[in-house]
Amino acid sequence: MTDLAAATADTGLAAMVARAQGGKIQLRTGAKPSSADANPTGTLLAEYSLDATPFGASSNGVVPFADVPLQATPVASGTAGHYRIVTSSGTPVFQGTAGASGSGAEMVLQSTAVSAGVTITFTIGSYTLPLS
Repeated sequence: MTDLAAATADTGLAAMVARAQGGKIQLRTGAKPSSADANPTGTLLAEYSLDATPFGASSNGVVPFADVPLQATPVASGTAGHYRIVTSSGTPVFQGTAGASGSGAEMVLQSTAVSAGVTITFTIGSYTLPLS
């Protein structure tokens, strides 16, 4: 595996953060697609609009979400399985798993059972670009 210098990783994360600014977090049912470039899968349960500064400063290949926990009002009911962060025009930036606390998922929800119209609270700790 190729090793990245921390400054290189932080530069890559800065480009990712710039793409996500003003975009959305989409919470969806089912397993995440094989890659973030693949077409979205599952039912769209909720969307959260990101502001101009959704992330903190990156350091050593890790960029934290700035304003957590987050809340959204679902538009559909179902079992949450993954999330996608997309640009303001809907182009995917990255994706991850969604689950309850202790599940090992990148997005943590109070419950994966989502009901339309009932506000959900969730957190996404950080995104890491591995140095090695």
